[in-house]
Amino acid sequence: MTEHTTSDATTVNPSELPYDPATDPDAQPESLSSKAPTQPNQAEGADVDEAPEELEGA
Repeated sequence: MTEHTTSDATTVNPSELPYDPATDPDAQPESLSSKAPTQPNQAEGADVDEAPEELEGA
């Protein structure tokens, strides 16, 4: 089998270039300049200051 090569050795594969959101038609402009996502104060579930029922009145 022979390997397929192009005659133009200077052609760069687009996947080898660094990502540029300005040239990406699918990039969302409003998200390009947004801040990093924020984490919630706590996970879903019981509040931190509530004690489990089995510990109350002990």
